[in-house]
Amino acid sequence: KVEDPILGLDPMEHIQVWRNSSLSFDPHSPPQQQNDAIARETARANLALGPHTLTLFTSREALGKTAEILRSCGKAQDQGITIWAQEPGGLSRTQLANKFKNFKQPSVLLGTRSFWEGIDLPGAVQHLVIPRLPFSNISDPIVEARMESCELAEIPQSGFDQYLLPQMLQQLRQGLGRGIRRETDYGTVHILDSRASWSSYTDQIDQLLQPETFSEDSNRSHLQFTGYSKAE
Repeated sequence: KVEDPILGLDPMEHIQVWRNSSLSFDPHSPPQQQNDAIARETARANLALGPHTLTLFTSREALGKTAEILRSCGKAQDQGITIWAQEPGGLSRTQLANKFKNFKQPSVLLGTRSFWEGIDLPGAVQHLVIPRLPFSNISDPIVEARMESCELAEIPQSGFDQYLLPQMLQQLRQGLGRGIRRETDYGTVHILDSRASWSSYTDQIDQLLQPETFSEDSNRSHLQFTGYSKAE
């Protein structure tokens, strides 16, 4: 069951960045438990925001659970919202992007890692939802080896600070670009991961969201990014 949706959306002229403080992660909790929490909160956000919402996931399992909740939800059915989701055996990334851009009826799009970059959706995205900050999986052998090499180099910064965090910030920056492709585009960005608000790297995320971090030829330098907390 999906609880009451996120409230408190204000009219916007450019981009607003929302941070939802209710979604947190225990690194020692089972992945299924984490994915269940992500799916519930992300489904709530999509139902509150409605059509023209793009959600960028870091987990296929969380995406699948979110799609399942939305497809079985009476509110989504009542609003006639079609759920486009990047699922195994389904449409390709290009097909999903084209469906989302050209579909005449209300719809939302759920995408995984390949949607964080290289996809152009001009005018189609009014709301961008990021359930979880896009950190690389530290259990990946390549990631683990690179972090270990940082530690062995005996530099002041840890493997997290030198490798994992910069990678996440770069991926997040690329993901934000999916929402704004033209000077006339506008919308909201909703970061559900509470670490965006309270972690030691919150200031770096805030800096990333400043308009001057975008180049002039990206058509995003004029945008004003504003941070909010979840409305109670």
